[in-house]
Amino acid sequence: MTEPAEIASALEPVTDGVWHWRIHNAQIGGGISSSHAIRTVLDDGRIGCVLVDPVRLDVHAMQQLPHEIVAVVLTSHGHQRGAWRIRREHGAQVWAPEGSDGLGEVPDHSYRAGDELPGGLVAIHTPGPERVHYSLHLPAADAVIVSDLVRRGDDLQLEFVPFEYHEDPDATVASVRHLASLGCQRLLLDHGAPNVEDGASELTALVERA
Repeated sequence: MTEPAEIASALEPVTDGVWHWRIHNAQIGGGISSSHAIRTVLDDGRIGCVLVDPVRLDVHAMQQLPHEIVAVVLTSHGHQRGAWRIRREHGAQVWAPEGSDGLGEVPDHSYRAGDELPGGLVAIHTPGPERVHYSLHLPAADAVIVSDLVRRGDDLQLEFVPFEYHEDPDATVASVRHLASLGCQRLLLDHGAPNVEDGASELTALVERA
């Protein structure tokens, strides 16, 4: 899938060292596509940032991020978005799930469940939408970044991404149940606005309604 043309103009802080931005993506019928940035300290003491599933962000907003983009982490092959452009422009290394099909370019690194990734992210295998599909735990921020399992529209109601788009809906529900069990306060979505106060409770309530 090519990079969406829409450009986000606002960078929203989630908590210290974590930012969120989003667009209405014409490639998915105007639905929301969201991205995140995580501040990280490099081995030499410099401050950089890691982007997760990045859609476009305008120049002014980009300047509000820590100075150097050092890595891009993809949660699935469908979220390549601006990864390859960012690698060309900033020299950032791209991390993608092991076994990903349909990538536009070869990633610099692959990862598996349980691997620690740049920025202190931890890979969580969350099958359902497809077999090779991940979410990301960020323990330092008491947060979890959720990919294509659930979404939140402009009405702010959390819902499952329609099961017709999932390879295994039962696995999707099980994956969301597992993420809820982490108990994270902050729920960061690849499709919608975050919940920064009671994310685990919101996921639990969604599973109970399934």
